[in-house]
Amino acid sequence: LSILEALVATVIVGIGFVAVFQMVNYSAVSINTSAERTKTNFLIDMIAEDLIVEQDFVDGEGSKLHAIDSFSDTRLILNITRCEDYEGDGDMYPALPTTSPDRKVAKWKHLIATNNAI
Repeated sequence: LSILEALVATVIVGIGFVAVFQMVNYSAVSINTSAERTKTNFLIDMIAEDLIVEQDFVDGEGSKLHAIDSFSDTRLILNITRCEDYEGDGDMYPALPTTSPDRKVAKWKHLIATNNAI
């Protein structure tokens, strides 16, 4: 009878260890997911702030880059359909003019399309 009790106690302790291990694993995954969501929100906020700050920027042709006349007529800086791999030497801003909206797009590609931020 004592051997049977020892086996039952061992099984109960083993189940406890497995349960604790699963809780630790779940919490680690939850923390990583939460961190990724927070970083993604920071990136979205950065892009939104860039768009708001540059809303009155006028390009060389005299048109505002962030103004939308219609939903079918988009401007250059808003016409981003997918994230492309960043193919640079690590410099976030390539050789572009300092007031160019291309610098914003280059920054977004550098931060989003690589593992630099997420």
